[in-house]
Order: sequence, then structure tokens, then C-alpha cells
Amino acid sequence: MIIVEHTVSHRNGAQVMVAGLKLAQLGYRRGARVILRDPTGRSENPPWEFVVANDEHATLVCRDPLPPDWIVKGVRVSIEISEPLSMPIAVESITLQYEDSCREDVTIATLSEWRRDLVQILARLEGDGGQDSYRGVATRIDSLSKAGRVPRDIAALMRVVSEMRNAAEYEAKVLTKAESDAVANARLAIVNWAKENI
Repeated sequence: MIIVEHTVSHRNGAQVMVAGLKLAQLGYRRGARVILRDPTGRSENPPWEFVVANDEHATLVCRDPLPPDWIVKGVRVSIEISEPLSMPIAVESITLQYEDSCREDVTIATLSEWRRDLVQILARLEGDGGQDSYRGVATRIDSLSKAGRVPRDIAALMRVVSEMRNAAEYEAKVLTKAESDAVANARLAIVNWAKENI
């Protein structure tokens, strides 16, 4: 078990960001149990307890239960992370109990990472000397599609990844389960296509 104190840098619905804290190094991954407490011990501030449902989390996130109202930007919290159980079956059992309620699988950090991967794919398609990195991602996708380098269906999926990231980053959007599934599947289709065609 690891316990650290840190200041909340941002709160976006079910997401609690703790900038500068390397969660993965603290054991924050699928199956781990997490408890956030008020380090001052105020009884009116209940703890937030949940099991991490997905290895891709870069923020503290769960929709059921949602973070208590007292957990907001600037508040100091105590974060307790218990390692996943060593038995894979036990971990899977715990995770399945929480998977339907904690399906906020695609965070801003995840979307940013996927966008970076998309940009790398675009750069490989554009080739040396032909990169349009000074232009927006949408414009680059359109250009490659018109040139026949990217099929229309894959181009549409690329736009899904790019636009979902923009909405999360600039409009503080919290993705629903359906939206998380859609963008994750779009990203998977892009990666599979790139492996076979680049």
C-alpha cells in the first residue's frame, strides 16, 4: 500500500487530475483499490473509494461513485493506493464488479496520447520532405485522403480521434461510455490499418 498527499490540479466531473504525480509508479493500474481522504480528517468530507477499471488511466477517475463535492481544484488530498491482487482471477473478479460503473476509460491524457500517435501516422504517410506539420490535423487528414493515401473510412475515424481529443481538451468534455467505446474502437481500427498499409 502506498499513501501520498498531493494537491488537486483540476476537477472535471468524474476526473480528478493530480498534475506532477506519476500515478503509474504508485501502482495506479487496473484492479488497484484507491481511497482519497481529506488529510485534515474533517468528518464532513467523506472519502472517495473505487477500484481502477482500466490500465490507461492517467487521472483519478470513476463515475460510480463520483468524487465527493469537496474534492476540487486546489484541495489537498491523501491518496491511498493498494496494489492489485496477485491472483489474476481475483483481479478480474474485482474489475468486473466495477467495470459497468467506472467506464470513464478514455481520459484527456489518453486522448492526447492517441492524437500524438495519429500525428506520427500522418507524418509517416506524408514522408520525408512532405510533412505538413505546420497545418492542423484535420487539414492533413483531408489532404492525405484526397491524395488517395488514406481511405475515406479511415480518414473519418481519424477525425473522430482528433475531434474527441479537442472536445476533451478545450471544452472540458467528459466522454460517456458510448463515446469512450467509439473513440477507442476508432483508434484501434486506425492502428490496425496503419500496420498493414504503412
